[in-house]
Amino acid sequence: MMKKTFGCLLSVAAALYAQNAQADLYQECLDKNYMSDKEMAKCSDDEATRIMGEIRKKINSIAATSYFNNWAPSRKQYNELLDNWDKFRSQYCDLLGYTYTQGMGTISILQTATCNVDMNNRLLQDIENVITVYKENAN
Repeated sequence: MMKKTFGCLLSVAAALYAQNAQADLYQECLDKNYMSDKEMAKCSDDEATRIMGEIRKKINSIAATSYFNNWAPSRKQYNELLDNWDKFRSQYCDLLGYTYTQGMGTISILQTATCNVDMNNRLLQDIENVITVYKENAN
């Protein structure tokens, strides 16, 4: 029991370290390019893509767990979930970015990209919540 608990804590610590390292790289990119909205937007686009990769891994893990077969017997539903999320997030963030300067100027591009990061982080937290609830309730 002690070894299992220690192993779980060690894996959580490693995941947090890796996540913090990625956050540091993202912040470093933003800091390095703070004079250019377009370059900062590129940093945010790259970060949003990285986070989406994490989301896909977690969704694939959920889809491979037999516990969820009653919710979605095929991966098609999971792919549709992510496709619909991607469409919603993109349209919402485009609207938000447009709102800053009616689509004119580079601040709109930056705000859109930042919104994509924020929204992807929200979904990642929600997916992690699904996994946490599953682990707490699955027997």
